[in-house]
Amino acid sequence: MKWKSLSANGVELAYLSAGSECKDDLVIYLHGFPDTARAFEFMLAPTAAAGWHGVSLETRGLPPSALAPNANPRQPGDYSVPTLAADVAEAIAALGYERAVLVGHDWGAVIAAGVAAYFPERVRAIALVGFPHISQVKVTLGALARRPHHLLFQFGALGRWLTARKNFAYIERMYAVWSPSWKVPSEYLERVKSALGAPERLRAALEYYVQIWQKRNDREMLDRLARRVDAPGLIIGGLDEPDFRQRWLENSRDCFTPKAPIEMWESVGHWPHSEAPERFERRLLEFLADL
Repeated sequence: MKWKSLSANGVELAYLSAGSECKDDLVIYLHGFPDTARAFEFMLAPTAAAGWHGVSLETRGLPPSALAPNANPRQPGDYSVPTLAADVAEAIAALGYERAVLVGHDWGAVIAAGVAAYFPERVRAIALVGFPHISQVKVTLGALARRPHHLLFQFGALGRWLTARKNFAYIERMYAVWSPSWKVPSEYLERVKSALGAPERLRAALEYYVQIWQKRNDREMLDRLARRVDAPGLIIGGLDEPDFRQRWLENSRDCFTPKAPIEMWESVGHWPHSEAPERFERRLLEFLADL
């Protein structure tokens, strides 16, 4: 499937798509880290067959999307949650729609919640995949010990070097630890490594973590992100996730009005859509059919 591009919020964003453009029938898939928009490519044809326009968006900073405007060796550019949310909100408009169903995994789930918080008129429904609503994430010593990448990525050049050394061995370990029951295809890992291979691309990806950490005490942003999502929701997680992550996912049900259903799948970790693609396809299409 070939890449297309659009301009949104001052940046060129690449995307994959399938299906005709029908008013009010857009689904945007938002990938997480470490990953690329190709992770949701398998969902585009089924989404189109169900009567929707399916789009898998490559977020700013990851190729072939552009880096943040004004990025340079001293200043990485803006990768804050409000800006990432604005990217998606403007992408919806650029595609010719008023609103969309957002399906977000990991960082994609954070961005989807951000769109609902800052641009609620753009959201028809949200599916959170493998990650809770951002308001339910708690910074604790236990959580940081089990997911130390949040700290590692704060250490600038050192953090980037440790992430990339030995052909991105740290990235491979993230997959192994986060989804222990999944034998990740080698081509999947190579695709992710390739996307992060250029120094400026790795820096952009890790800036997501740096900038949300910098804003961890930004009361205005936190209050905004804590607002309930006034739209249908679906939450899908895996029972291979740590207990604290499972609690965060369960608590995310109350972030939606009406309360969102949640499914926790056995022998599945952080990547439910990639670990159980057929089951994910069935459940997501059921969710779309009920809207």
